[in-house]
Amino acid sequence: MDLATLTGACVAALGDVYTGVFANDDAYYQEFEQAMKAADEKGWRLPMDDEYLEKLQSNSADFKNGPMTFGGEASGAACLLNEFVEDGIKWIHLDIAATAKTPDGATGAMIRSIVELLKP
Repeated sequence: MDLATLTGACVAALGDVYTGVFANDDAYYQEFEQAMKAADEKGWRLPMDDEYLEKLQSNSADFKNGPMTFGGEASGAACLLNEFVEDGIKWIHLDIAATAKTPDGATGAMIRSIVELLKP
């Protein structure tokens, strides 16, 4: 699992109310969804289809690393990150670009949910 302010694209999609959630495993996402509910935190699952990764293909590098002209930047970035996750590893990316802070300071976005997920 990782938390990052990767692209800022989730700001446009979800505003500062929901954290963008990307998962490569449906069952793992469902566990995390229950943890978010128990922690009273808001997250919204966004897609990670292969089509996003295909749009990052490059003739001169393994992948493009820059602005995408097709939209879906948050999904594209999550798909790229997933390329570095070993096969068989369940993974969740939390895009906290809009939810990590307020004018008053850090929010600790998704920390309570992670703690809830890790409880025995």
